[in-house]
Amino acid sequence: MEQHEERPSVAGVITEVWLSGCALHLGREETAFIAGIHAYLQHTTILSLDEQSLRRVYAVVFELANAGTDTETQRATFIIARLHAQGVLLRIDSGGWSYEGEYALSPLGMALAEGMQNERTLTRRSLEFMLMRMRTELAQVLAAAAEGGTHEHWEMKVIFPMRDVMLEMMAAVEKRQLGLDAAHKRLRQRITELFDSEWLVAADSCKEMVSSVDRTLSELNAVLCEHVESLQRQLLSLSELAVSHAELSPVVERAQNQLLRLAAWGARRHEDWAQYYANVQIYIRYFVQTDPDNRLRGRLVEQIRQFQDRPFGLVLVAPEPFRHMREVLKPEATVSLAVPNDILLAQGLQERVEAEPDRVEQAVAALVQRLLGEGDIDIVAAVRDIAVDFTDEERFTLLSHVTPELLKNGSTHETMLPQPWIALSLRLEAQTLKLRLPAGLPQLQRAPPFNVKEPE
Repeated sequence: MEQHEERPSVAGVITEVWLSGCALHLGREETAFIAGIHAYLQHTTILSLDEQSLRRVYAVVFELANAGTDTETQRATFIIARLHAQGVLLRIDSGGWSYEGEYALSPLGMALAEGMQNERTLTRRSLEFMLMRMRTELAQVLAAAAEGGTHEHWEMKVIFPMRDVMLEMMAAVEKRQLGLDAAHKRLRQRITELFDSEWLVAADSCKEMVSSVDRTLSELNAVLCEHVESLQRQLLSLSELAVSHAELSPVVERAQNQLLRLAAWGARRHEDWAQYYANVQIYIRYFVQTDPDNRLRGRLVEQIRQFQDRPFGLVLVAPEPFRHMREVLKPEATVSLAVPNDILLAQGLQERVEAEPDRVEQAVAALVQRLLGEGDIDIVAAVRDIAVDFTDEERFTLLSHVTPELLKNGSTHETMLPQPWIALSLRLEAQTLKLRLPAGLPQLQRAPPFNVKEPE
């Protein structure tokens, strides 16, 4: 009996491939050559081709690539050797490099070529056919498992059909799913391009394309819901019979996982496209039909492009409150807090002591008193006289504080001429301003001076 190894772990597979040194370095030239070889083999009765046939296939690639100064023969030799070194192309004859041989695509090369085929997409007919084939094959496997028998009978009638037929058919469905996803991605890009180029004209065609995809996915999801439940019941019955056969359990478990992926894919894609269909409808309604000539969108794009040269801002208008059919209780402005008495009793009272005025505040008070006493004042000259030992920061603070206090009591002259700049230090200059008390202003109407409490 054939010995079945345990299912390898993810870490074990990664380590094995890493140590094998397998690496792929493929460009457009190599991938196109692989696709051409695969297409050539599909039209022949054998799975290999000689070197002359390889060079004829590469001649088409060479015309497209136009690769440097190498000749076609040199470039073909290089590409064939490159694919052979990476395990994509296998030499299946027993000869050496002294004469031309026969080549075939390796399983890796075959998988790459099949993955590049765009026509392998999932349709309702192909999905329904494969699911019905799976149910029929699985029914035969269940009947053979219920009969029992020798190990040879179990392997030929149960294990091999499950591993070589069921799993391969599920893998084929998954490949077509990926092809359908790629086609839908290209369709989304096409819809975006149509909106950018044709705008209003593209609305109807884009809605029709999205509706067609939505109908297709709805049909696929309905087919999956119809057949997946039956397949799950059959696999569940087979898993009960596989208790006494350890080699069948991982195969059944893998089939169940693949089946769950199929069902999840159908539900997820149908939901995603339903949301995309709604987004397209909203976009057409709010943008395309609102601005059919694409003028507003064009102006906005142009303003955004010219923002660095001509900055602009948005003016917001306060909206009116919405009138409800029911009474809306507004929260009170002040909320009373209940503080427990034990906290109040435990906290000692602290006397509030006013901070002593600094010399900037004292200078402000002195300058206000000078204006009230003398009747006029030159602010910058007075600051320079009173703040002899002040730093530049203190002088700047004093000017910013004393100017509004002096303007409360005094006013400028009737004829304002350009005032000179006075240097207060090497780093600080200020333009002077002369004030005087208004004529006829009673003493009581003047603003009170800036009072400074002397510290005790």
